[in-house]
Amino acid sequence: MRAAVLILAGVLFPLLAQAATIVGIVSDRSSAEMAAGAEKHLEAFPEHEIVLRTPEQLKDLSDEQVTRLWADADALVLAAVFGEESGRIRRLVRDQGPGADVPIMAMNSKRGITRLSRLGGERVLEPLSDKEINEMVANPEPGEDPAAHLEERRDQYPEQAQWLTGRAFYQGRSPEHMDGLFRWVLAQAGHDIEVPEPKPREPIRYYRDGEASADPDSLNLDEGPAVALLDLDSGDRPGDRDLLDAACEQMEERGIQCFTILARWGGASVEAVETLEDRIKPATLSGIVSLQYFTVGGGDGRRAVTKAFEDLDVPVIKGMRLSKLTEPEWLLSDEGLPWDAVHYQLAMPELQGISQPMVLAVAEKPRIDELTGVKLKFTRPVTERVNSLADRMNRWVTLQQKDNSDKRVALVYYNHPPGRQNIGADKLNVPESLFEILQQLKAAGYDTGELPESPEALLDQIQERGVNLPDQQSGLEDLVGKVPSISKETYLERFKAMPEAVQAEMENGPVGYLHAQLKNAASNGHTKLGNDLLKSGVKDLRHMLRNYEHDATQRALDLLDQYQTGWRDVLRDESGSIEQVTRIRDALVRTGIPGLSGWGEAPGRSMVHEGEMLFPGIHFGNVFIGPQPPRGWEVSEELLHANTTFPPTHQYVGFYQWLRKDFNADAMVYLGRHSTREFLPRRRAGLAEDDYPELLGKDLPLIYPYIVDGVGEGIQAKRRAMGVMISHLTPPLETTKLYDNLLELRQLVETWESSNDPDSSARDRAVKTLRERIDELDMVQDIEKELAEGHHHGEEEEGHEAEHGEEHSEHAEKEHHHEHGDEKHPEEGGDHADDHAHEHEHDDGDEHGHEHHHDEHEETVHLEDVDDELLVHEVGHYLTNMQESFMPLGLHVFGRDWEQEGIDTMLNSMAGDDEDPKSEWREKLEASPGEEMAHLLAGLDGQFVPPGQGNDPVRTPEVLPTGRNFHALSSDLVPTRVAWSLGADMAKDARNKGDPKAEGSEAIVLWASDTVRDEGVMIAFGLDMLGIKPDWNSRGIVEGLERMPLEDRSRRRDALFTTSGLFRDLYEDQLVLLDHATRLALDGAYNTIMSKHPQLDRALEAAIEPLPEDMRDPGNESLAKNDVAARWVADTKAMLANGADAEKAGSDAALRVFGTAPGSYGAGVNRLADRSGAWDDRGKVADAYTRRMGYAFGGDKQGGRAAHDAFKDRLDNVGRTYLGRASHVYGLLDNDDGFDFQGGLSMAVEHETGQTPDNRVLMHADPDNPRVESLQQALLSELRGQNLNPQWLKPLMEQGYAGARTMSADFMDNLWGWQVTSPDVINSDVWDDVHDVYFEDKHDLGMDEFLEKDHNVHVKTHMQAITLVAAHRGFWEPSEETLQQQRQDFAQLVVENGLPGSGHTRPDHPTMQWVAEQLSDSELKEDFKAVLDSARMEAPESKAQPVSMREVSMKQKPQQQEAAEQSQDQSEKEKGKESDKAEEEQASAEGGPVLLPWFIGGGVLLLLGGGVVAGRRLS
Repeated sequence: MRAAVLILAGVLFPLLAQAATIVGIVSDRSSAEMAAGAEKHLEAFPEHEIVLRTPEQLKDLSDEQVTRLWADADALVLAAVFGEESGRIRRLVRDQGPGADVPIMAMNSKRGITRLSRLGGERVLEPLSDKEINEMVANPEPGEDPAAHLEERRDQYPEQAQWLTGRAFYQGRSPEHMDGLFRWVLAQAGHDIEVPEPKPREPIRYYRDGEASADPDSLNLDEGPAVALLDLDSGDRPGDRDLLDAACEQMEERGIQCFTILARWGGASVEAVETLEDRIKPATLSGIVSLQYFTVGGGDGRRAVTKAFEDLDVPVIKGMRLSKLTEPEWLLSDEGLPWDAVHYQLAMPELQGISQPMVLAVAEKPRIDELTGVKLKFTRPVTERVNSLADRMNRWVTLQQKDNSDKRVALVYYNHPPGRQNIGADKLNVPESLFEILQQLKAAGYDTGELPESPEALLDQIQERGVNLPDQQSGLEDLVGKVPSISKETYLERFKAMPEAVQAEMENGPVGYLHAQLKNAASNGHTKLGNDLLKSGVKDLRHMLRNYEHDATQRALDLLDQYQTGWRDVLRDESGSIEQVTRIRDALVRTGIPGLSGWGEAPGRSMVHEGEMLFPGIHFGNVFIGPQPPRGWEVSEELLHANTTFPPTHQYVGFYQWLRKDFNADAMVYLGRHSTREFLPRRRAGLAEDDYPELLGKDLPLIYPYIVDGVGEGIQAKRRAMGVMISHLTPPLETTKLYDNLLELRQLVETWESSNDPDSSARDRAVKTLRERIDELDMVQDIEKELAEGHHHGEEEEGHEAEHGEEHSEHAEKEHHHEHGDEKHPEEGGDHADDHAHEHEHDDGDEHGHEHHHDEHEETVHLEDVDDELLVHEVGHYLTNMQESFMPLGLHVFGRDWEQEGIDTMLNSMAGDDEDPKSEWREKLEASPGEEMAHLLAGLDGQFVPPGQGNDPVRTPEVLPTGRNFHALSSDLVPTRVAWSLGADMAKDARNKGDPKAEGSEAIVLWASDTVRDEGVMIAFGLDMLGIKPDWNSRGIVEGLERMPLEDRSRRRDALFTTSGLFRDLYEDQLVLLDHATRLALDGAYNTIMSKHPQLDRALEAAIEPLPEDMRDPGNESLAKNDVAARWVADTKAMLANGADAEKAGSDAALRVFGTAPGSYGAGVNRLADRSGAWDDRGKVADAYTRRMGYAFGGDKQGGRAAHDAFKDRLDNVGRTYLGRASHVYGLLDNDDGFDFQGGLSMAVEHETGQTPDNRVLMHADPDNPRVESLQQALLSELRGQNLNPQWLKPLMEQGYAGARTMSADFMDNLWGWQVTSPDVINSDVWDDVHDVYFEDKHDLGMDEFLEKDHNVHVKTHMQAITLVAAHRGFWEPSEETLQQQRQDFAQLVVENGLPGSGHTRPDHPTMQWVAEQLSDSELKEDFKAVLDSARMEAPESKAQPVSMREVSMKQKPQQQEAAEQSQDQSEKEKGKESDKAEEEQASAEGGPVLLPWFIGGGVLLLLGGGVVAGRRLS
């Protein structure tokens, strides 16, 4: 026995001695490979233990539990560690890692983690700089032998040779390589174990039919079209390869050969693309689907691959795997593609012209690997999306193969808002561009039938048959029989084939969509997802109801409570039933509250005549041209007051169905900025089949000419409408020339300045006349305001400038020369990854009431008190700024060469006053129109459109030539160092402008378009106000934030950020960054708050909790010097006093970043401004802004949660607002975004506080001459310098109708918007000036005749209507004679030409009735009223139920419910003679889902009484 034990011990002890434990922290993407390697290793060494975890698995563990994982480890491996947990992992390994003799192999991770590598007790990477590490881990050059490359690197870096060996095993990916890694790391720990030499895998392999080979001949391709899937070399690992097989199977079914290239990151991918065409012969390459992240080829190879794409000249589509979201999570999400994946899945690939992004695979439900404990996440194909990809690629192949004469093309132009006055696009002559394109299509062999002889003849046809008139009965009647249409029956058949959730939303609105999604969640057992959806959906609906005045509001709120309770039961699989909650849904819809219901049963009301859907447009052979359909609120203006998103109308959907199924289009062209399709509701990117942009266009290729300076919105079209962009030129730009009295002002300033004798009479006369002219020009208030704010210049702290580290003089050179492609793939050694009653408090603790006084410290300046020298200086400065501003001259015609004069003007503007234009600029500018047309035709031939920059050509000449598929700056580089320098300096200037001690917060408007242009100046501006600075790595990527010391500034300012929906979609990671910045600022007073306000400890912890660990920096700042902290304390105390929970109070008080709900766009002010008959009080417009913009971003990083109370609290403290302007092309008056966001913000603050904030504009189109202007100065200077200037007007008059339309849409409409939001800036004198120039021809340009010529008259009546609305509302106060003449002229033109169709001329608009009643000519009055009557639409029959009835008893069957409702209707008619039975039914419904037994009998009288009281209260 003893001998046996000794023998057994002799066997076991050596084994036990060799037992080892390896711990690995690995990324989600590498977990499966590592687990497979672990399995192979453990087969050979069963005595070993391998413990693997992902960073996500560590999130729920305490620090002690994490460190316990490696406490007894023989080796620690850290592979591809990024993301939120990376900072914590780095800290724990650094401070509490395994023993000093334990090897740590860290690679392909965040650089701080990679540097933790320790071999032989030494930090082997410590001696190397980041640049040297990047060089060391660079991949082999194309064609270089991988084994030789490894050996060369080991020789070059001998101290890191062992580390390179270990990394080579990891790079191999296969189970054999991972086993080798485990062997190698144990050998480093001193174990006697055989370690093979790493054999690098072939960098390029070709995969087809389940087999991969380095030999391309193994593909066995035949002649004919072929599509290549371009994946990383790991693409054939378990899970991922299923997508390759599924996609190719669908391609092959459509007659397209398909294969995959598996190429290593970097040089191998360059080689694979450059040799692709030759290696697949005899097949013909027809398209590429890129599945790689970031840019193909990496930073060093990006340009080479882009050039190769251009040479291959086939479409390159972006395919995406969502490794973090399961299919239900993706389908039930607001964002689609997670915000932290946007830059590497979308933005970086766009740099190479890769477009049309599609989700093709999603995560399977995770499972735990039994051997290692690691959470495994595999992906699987989404069948519907893969089929859609194959259909899309088949469309492109068809364009390549089909003869032009057989192709059918739809040209869609912009007519939004609808009407005869508004056919056009930004800075583009649409009628002439359409004519030019039709001519070129004909020349290219397209069947265009008989074309009009001229652009004017084409416009005649468009005005007759190609205009949307949704709210004009007479206009619709005129279209019948002239335009395409489909019947109700045809539409219904197609409608029923759409996703159920879409049908529900279109008919029943947000309640319908929520209901359909909840049914889906319940039927598939997704209880948690369903409850989350229910909670957020009901919260949004409840807020909308509580903030919307309607007789049925209380009843709807009660029904909503029942609805929520019922669904909770259904999701818990308890007593509830879907039939019951469906009845409540129907009852909610029947309340008739706008925004709660949808468009009703098909075909709806928009563009429908007697049941037929009408689609305005004209056929020219196989080419159709027509307007994009109206959005629908024209026929339901009440929707504009709701905070919900609107689905497209039935007619909108029907139009696209007609294009695809009846017209049989092969491709679409959208002409100009911009369509409404890309701004329809639902996911930001990574669309599903129920996203409206996807549902409408489906697989139809879209070619999209778009202004080169409109990149922000253009990117949205690329990602949501799947557009291939064709950038087009702006009009020529020229600096402003002074005229009339403005020119006289300049002459007077020069006269005064040129006089050497301070006592000369000429000098006195000049300044006296100057004062008179200032008064005549209504500039007194402008000058006084600027002088008052200027008094405080220089009071900002010295030393602040040193923080910024850059000079703006470098800005022009550096602006667009960032290496977007310098990224390294996460698995190749880079730093990116896809895994990744208020009170004011002071120092002494005493508190004082904080009143909201914006102008508390502001000095008042009167012009008569200003000395002559200061006045002359200020006027000269005002005029100089005006003269340095650029204006567009006329409009661009797509594809049409410019006249030489326009070329010279543009080149001089690009060069500036002190330089000559560069020779290549002229060449590229002259080539641009031809490039535009050539690439439009190339797109229609299924070819590749090369990428290019987008921006203002004066600011960035590199955007030339146009005709490119433009891209934006990747968000991980924002703000750039150059943008930080400029933004921080402007923040300093802004603090100096006015009183630096002024109270209130800084409210900053964030736009995507300007962020694309200026690389994040407004973000930098806001950060500097908070006293927070970005932390960049060596490649310019923003990796974190740091709090700047208070010694360099008087105090840390509080800031509110409002974001456009477009900024949210493109830059949500920046919203997270700004949220972190505000919390980091709050953290600066953490210890102070804890010490002086210990009762706020739970609240403060909740506010700070979302701040990443590596950003935490608790400070001792006083509340007197930290406005963020002082405001947080005051707001939190106020909420606690009102009974709020401490955690919620602390969290809500910390919110500083707000915008619209996910899937919605615009603040809503612009729509209400256009539909001026939908409101009678500015307060209602302000309320609409607050409702739409009250969604908070940050905190839990689930952007867009309703937080309207918190938003109102922040508005209540706003002292100043800021809007940035970074474009020479766009100003404040040529688009509606300015008044929509800054104007809306100002009006909301005014509505909350009773005072208008100090509104400012940051002018930095010229980064060498930035300035902070008051809104008043910026707006009125633009008005005087451009819109009233003959220099701007004359070139537009030469453009005919398109020029007239520009005067209206790009000026007058937006002036009205600013009037609504900022009446303190736009006074009656402004309308006098407009009237004189546009209707009295003040400049003798023939303006009166021009505006009445041909179709221009529709523009004139629209413009006249705006002035009449302004007069009717009391904004314009003309003489009675002038007003009477304006009414008379307007009415006469309407009688002769009809209503234009705009929101201001809706037949039932109050102003139209006012005009009619005020007309003195009885015959004209009668004729005018007749026009209104013929245009008036019949009011729809209301289906809303009486407000005193609750509609639903959960016990009633449908027939009983209907009987109860009929009984209630009858009782209402009997004037209060209510039957006991009807009262009993009503009370039953109010009682909730089930009447409890003890409520019956003794309590019935109480219920009846309550019902009567409720009925009286609500009726």
